[in-house]
Amino acid sequence: MVKSRIIIYIYHDVALIMKRLYRIQFIKSSFDLNDDYDGLNEQDKCYISDMLSSGYFEYNNNDGNYTLYIILKPTVLEKYSSILDENLIVHSIRDISDEILNGMDLPMYLTPFVNILNFNRHRSFKTKLEKWIFSNLDIDRILDRINEVGISNISKLERKFLDNYN
Repeated sequence: MVKSRIIIYIYHDVALIMKRLYRIQFIKSSFDLNDDYDGLNEQDKCYISDMLSSGYFEYNNNDGNYTLYIILKPTVLEKYSSILDENLIVHSIRDISDEILNGMDLPMYLTPFVNILNFNRHRSFKTKLEKWIFSNLDIDRILDRINEVGISNISKLERKFLDNYN
């Protein structure tokens, strides 16, 4: 029984390492994108719904445009982007994984966009993001961060990683 738990945890961690964190920005609001979504075929709608179950945070930025932060495998992102392209939905994608792993505090950055409607989604995304970060940390990256910012300025997750490092 214990062996199977260890295997599940290892598999889960490997799955998180294979994923990247992306910011996807649109030139429309979420309300306007709902109309575009309604025009998709059923297969694409199912694909997007399944993709969104992996952990994301969304909001309309100060310009009213929809922004999505999501943790995905690159192949899943490519398929999502191709669906958007095929349906002429203008978007831009940026892989922000390295920025986050190098100390950017995304949950704090997103705080101004948290409201009563997306508070629980933000909390859930923050939990998934912390698991993703922890799974993607390595000792070399943390030592580089310590050299860069000092040990007193590393994140709680980086400190936890060091505490658990053998």
